[in-house]
Amino acid sequence: MTKARRKLRVLVVEDEPILRRTVADRLRDEGYLVRAEKDGMAGLNAFRQEAFDIVLLDLVMPRLDGMKVLEEIRADAADVPVIIMTAHGTVETAVEAMKLGSSEFITKPFQLEELSRRIAPLADVIRLKEENLRLKAAVGTRPMIGESRAIREVLEHISIVANTHVTVLVTGESGTGKELVARAIHDQSEHAAGPFVKVSCPSLPDTLLEAELFGHEKGAFTGAHKRKLGRFELAEEGSVFLDEIGDIPPLTQVKLLQVLQEHAFERVGGTKTITPHTRTICATRFDLEQLVDEGKFRADLYYRLNVVTITVPPLRDRREDIPHLAQHFLTRANENMGRQVDRISPSCMKLLISYHWPGNIRHLENTVDRAVMFCRSKTVTIGDLPPELRVHRQKTSEVCPNDFDLHCHVRETERECIYQALEHTGGNRSRAAILLGISRKRLWEKMKQLGVLVD
Repeated sequence: MTKARRKLRVLVVEDEPILRRTVADRLRDEGYLVRAEKDGMAGLNAFRQEAFDIVLLDLVMPRLDGMKVLEEIRADAADVPVIIMTAHGTVETAVEAMKLGSSEFITKPFQLEELSRRIAPLADVIRLKEENLRLKAAVGTRPMIGESRAIREVLEHISIVANTHVTVLVTGESGTGKELVARAIHDQSEHAAGPFVKVSCPSLPDTLLEAELFGHEKGAFTGAHKRKLGRFELAEEGSVFLDEIGDIPPLTQVKLLQVLQEHAFERVGGTKTITPHTRTICATRFDLEQLVDEGKFRADLYYRLNVVTITVPPLRDRREDIPHLAQHFLTRANENMGRQVDRISPSCMKLLISYHWPGNIRHLENTVDRAVMFCRSKTVTIGDLPPELRVHRQKTSEVCPNDFDLHCHVRETERECIYQALEHTGGNRSRAAILLGISRKRLWEKMKQLGVLVD
């Protein structure tokens, strides 16, 4: 799917009606989202109500002149480019405007082509910054690794819901990769060109969560020295990821329900209704239906969230993915630590596969990092693992809870034989195949089938 570029938002503040309409129409034709206001006061109010990328500002206007508007804009947002438009283009005025923080100064009358040439570089810089942030986020994003049926089902669900506009609820235990699912939905959606804004609900005090999500006006509460945009506005044209939504307090649940139902809200201390074009993705480790029964979560909000639910399986339910994940974490640990640990021994890998991983993928990643750090050779062995794994001995009954499950016992026996053969031959598959009395191709097929990975 091709990622569409986010349309930049431009505020035009000009008191002359014909010029205001002409400039606004030209910018709309060039693909910008434009809001036009007729005087300085209306322009400043608009700027405080919405998030704009560029401002075109007349200098001499009724009610509030352009210099004062520019000063107020800079107090609220230091980095938004502002182009001053004026018929009073003296050097002194230009210098004063530049000192206050204008990015450009254009003298009336001007050709629309000239205005376009002035705006284009500013738009390019904005998009370049966004692209750099997106690429940095992509570099830091962990890929969804695995070939198990459980993870393939998750990936299939992601591809289906990504191109819709519904709110998605991602459930699963801590450490299973719920954020990865949310990022994958964002990256495959029409919002991919916009920002991915994460909010960790438990990390914010109840008193600040509402203001963090929806923003606040200057003076809304003690310490609110200037207007602040909330995460929903900052995610304009992108996605908001509300992590651990089960932790949000009741009052914030009410406002969130309003956002999901009406796609609108007001900042704390404000009266202007804001309607961001933002997708919402939520995640929780809790059983929200149980929280509803206990009176800790609003039933109407739960039903609004529960339109599409993607459940991420725990690692113990996708053991065949553990070798692939462990190898990935081994490679990355080498890169981060400057080490050259080549492989995980077969007996060590067997132990990793059999462990129950209460902390799921995050737990496995931390374990591999520790093993690489303490490894004194090029192969991770059981001795490099933390104590809780070294004392762990997986019993056959734990792997095959039904003593009469012949298929399960056969698989475990085959896996054990392959591990022993590979360990005996130092990982040499050709020699291991000879010991096992099968072809090298058949060995490879069995290794893939049983999740035995020792590269």
